[in-house]
Order: sequence, then structure tokens, then C-alpha cells
Amino acid sequence: MSLDSNSYFLVKELSDAVNHQGKLNYSAGVIIYYDLNDRFTLKSKLLYSTKNFAITYDFQKLRDETFDGISVVKKATYQYFNSYIDIPLEIGYKLSENKHPGYVTLGFTNSFLVGYDTKGYFFDPTPEKVKSYNDYLLSIKSGYGKLFKTKSLGIYLEPQFRIYLNRVMKFNKNNSPKQNPMHFGIELQLLKL
Repeated sequence: MSLDSNSYFLVKELSDAVNHQGKLNYSAGVIIYYDLNDRFTLKSKLLYSTKNFAITYDFQKLRDETFDGISVVKKATYQYFNSYIDIPLEIGYKLSENKHPGYVTLGFTNSFLVGYDTKGYFFDPTPEKVKSYNDYLLSIKSGYGKLFKTKSLGIYLEPQFRIYLNRVMKFNKNNSPKQNPMHFGIELQLLKL
């Protein structure tokens, strides 16, 4: 089980009237570990994950930009829901040999879109269903985790950071801003030792 929150950075400024908001997302699935030696571990996962976000348009600020003094709706929010199958491949390096070892991990994740939806509020409560993210995403991930062991079970807790290498947003074309979410998350794994 993994929980993460995504945030956005803009390479090119869009407008102070448009606000992208990352949401709390989750992923869940199975993990396969393979110890390469005493220090290095290779792991792969098959995860169902969500990559949801919202966009809020502040029409009060847009009114000044369009020179139109008439604005009935002040703000409108659209929520975008995206479901993916994630297939990460990671390598972990064990930092210590004590009872609860720490690991530094680095890897990449292939993500394949399996579903999407759009919800609107205020003046457009049933917007057209929009595919907001691309069908395929590639990201790199790093983290530091700690393994807490008993005789037969382990609990692995890892704060992590992920950034996307390809264009994420589907509806960004030509001169529109390139927006790639950064994910900050905490991964929790229950392991049979």
C-alpha cells in the first residue's frame, strides 16, 4: 500500500487565474524482491494507482485579463480522476546490517492508463469526460526506507520522491505550459520474510 500527494511546477507561467492542485492518491498491489547480494536488492511491483488532481479557474482574475466587467461565476473547479497500472523496477542498497536496516532506493516506473473521469462544479456540473493524462508515463523515483522485522513478517516504510520524464498532461499542446507533477509519498509494505 502506498500513499502519495502530487504537486505541480510550471516550466512556463500559465496565469495566476488557474490553480493546479494535487490530490492525495494511493496505489496497491504486489511486490517481488530478489536479493542480489548482502547489500543490493532488486524489486519489481505490479500496482493499481490513482493520479488525481484538480484545476480551479478564478474568473475574478480572468475578468481583468479579458477586460470584461461581467462575471457571474467567481470560481469553477474541475477534478480529474486517472487510474493506472504501474510497473516499477527498483534497486535498493542496504545501509546497515542491524535488526532494522535502512535502504536507499532508486528506480523507474512505467505507468499505463486504464481509466479516467472528469467532474465539474458550479456552472458546469457534468463536463465532458476528458482524458487529462497521457496513456503512458515514465518516471524516476528515489527514497529512503526502513525495514522493521519480526521472525516471519516485515514492515517496510519508505518516504519517496518521483518526477516524470515524459509529458504528463494530455491537453497541453504546442505553446501551452509544460506541466509535470512531482509526487511525494510514503510507501508501506507488508512483507513475508
